Amino acid sequence: MVYGKPKNNEVRLPAWRRRVLLVALLFGFVLLMLQSVYLQNTNKEFLQKKGDDRYSRTLKLQAYRGRISDRNGEILAVNSPVASVWANPSELIISAKQKVALAKLLKIKTKVIDNKVANKKRAFVYIKRRISPDLAKQVKGLGVHGINLQKEFRRFYFQLVDSSEINAFALPGGYVYVTRGLLAALNTES
Repeated sequence: MVYGKPKNNEVRLPAWRRRVLLVALLFGFVLLMLQSVYLQNTNKEFLQKKGDDRYSRTLKLQAYRGRISDRNGEILAVNSPVASVWANPSELIISAKQKVALAKLLKIKTKVIDNKVANKKRAFVYIKRRISPDLAKQVKGLGVHGINLQKEFRRFYFQLVDSSEINAFALPGGYVYVTRGLLAALNTES
């Protein structure tokens, strides 16, 4: 296909086809430019939010604190995994039967659950904090929509008491006291 004077068997294309194609391409380019200007000026905040939602995430990760031991290798403090039960009152869908089962598992009254989730405008409320992982699995097994679990760690501090009595006790805040007599009794075969 050659433009200009035809030679032998060549087909001559009209000159206006080239101009029409060029005008159509320029028109499409102008439409794309106008569309981009429209989107950048009128829907700027909406589009930026959508882009951030797709690519930006904020994750809160709990740092696992390891064991603390003294110079002799005796453990002074240790972390233990626990879970906290929380709810989103605006999304909570719970039947009376599920509420009774949840209250029984957490060893609280159903009135306490009702009081905590009464304000539907709130998006977060703790139902019970620092429960054992086994109990957390049972709570999750209830399948209540709007009840969630948050993994946390609880710190326990151990102290050895110089006493021959076979005894151990714990205080609030994770302080555990063990006597030398108990350790000696545990080390024997009987």
